[in-house]
Amino acid sequence: MARLDLDPLLDSILGTIKEVRDELQARIAALEARPTLKYLGTFSDGAWYDEGNCVTHGGSAWICIRRTNVTPGAPDSGWQLAVKRGADGKPGRDGRHE
Repeated sequence: MARLDLDPLLDSILGTIKEVRDELQARIAALEARPTLKYLGTFSDGAWYDEGNCVTHGGSAWICIRRTNVTPGAPDSGWQLAVKRGADGKPGRDGRHE
């Protein structure tokens, strides 16, 4: 009975596995390099914000898309609106909005 030479097949399979592993490692590195969202509270005039920072301003939530110290909502401010302020609710029994 002839013996099969499996080395070329195994080398091919191993090469494919290494290629897929390298591609996955590169994708993981790219995902981990993305900025994460970090809520910093109410926007503060004059403060600098980095990509991924999230603030509230004017009742809306904003995400910083590039380093900036410009007020959210201004033209070319470096902010992306994430959640727009809603309408005020109806007054309660004591006349206050709750």
